[in-house]
Amino acid sequence: MDRASVLIVDNNIRDINEIEALLSGSNIELVKASSSKEAIDLTNSMDLAMVLIEIKPDMTAGFEIAEAIRRNTNQEHLNILYITDNCCETYYGNDYLFTGAVDFIARPFIPGILKGKVSSMINQYLQRKRLEEELERRKVVEEKLIVAKRQELEAVDEKKKFLSTMSHEIRTPLNAIINTINLLISEEPRNDQREDMDILKFSAENLLNLINEILDYSRIDSGKIEFEEIEFNIRKLFAGIKQSMQYGMVKNGNSLEFFIGEKVPTFLNGDSVRLAQVFFNLVGNALKFTEKGNVSLVAEVMQDMEDFIEINFRISDTGIGIPEDKHKDIFEAFTQASAS
Repeated sequence: MDRASVLIVDNNIRDINEIEALLSGSNIELVKASSSKEAIDLTNSMDLAMVLIEIKPDMTAGFEIAEAIRRNTNQEHLNILYITDNCCETYYGNDYLFTGAVDFIARPFIPGILKGKVSSMINQYLQRKRLEEELERRKVVEEKLIVAKRQELEAVDEKKKFLSTMSHEIRTPLNAIINTINLLISEEPRNDQREDMDILKFSAENLLNLINEILDYSRIDSGKIEFEEIEFNIRKLFAGIKQSMQYGMVKNGNSLEFFIGEKVPTFLNGDSVRLAQVFFNLVGNALKFTEKGNVSLVAEVMQDMEDFIEINFRISDTGIGIPEDKHKDIFEAFTQASAS
């Protein structure tokens, strides 16, 4: 149970004992002061729920103590309850608010009224404390979130730096491989050797393009990536992809068929690198999850307008497929339909 400290300001022991007896058994810790200085010192050093101040007839000491507490402490929300005699109830009834108190009660006490007023003020104090604690807790959580966000951004920056550095490091030997392939091709190899070299060159150049994309990771991450508009030979692109997929096809005993509709122009303007990347991913997956079956890539014209052409690319296979209940899952990042 929450406990609250209540200060009683009175120099009469009998009056203090009377209040203690009435408030005993509750969640109140009573603190006593007999002077203005003592009351102010205790108010400054303790977290008080409220203050009870005795008001005597024809004396202003109680009012002065209340005003001094308001003036000399940081307890602007501290509830002050005046205790008066019946004879001065009417006299002080209209003046207590002007000296910093929030209410008063007259002797002889009706126990229920005294307990009710004290309980109401303590509940206000406890609610305010809970609110302050909740605000403090939220502030701590918010500060932790800010720190976590900053660490996350720093981690992203480090990842970008790492990818950039590694991409540069990988490009050097890969360029050497491509240059060596070009050198071998220039030496007029046999036809069967030339075919293998073309496959190596096509795959190496695509790998280099992908590495160049990693170097551009910051643009991709910020959504500012731009598609290239370069003329390319769609049939030559398909042939290169098919040649590069020969190993995956033979490994699982599959057949691989590429079909380009007659209405598809040989030369198109677009981003052949990203188009090839999509085909490598989809056809590669189809070959990986198909055994002794068939994988096909079909391109057909959907719309042929004056300034653009819409082509439908369809990859199909006779492999294991994806269960219907996993269709949504596979579009989540780093998720597969099955861990196996």
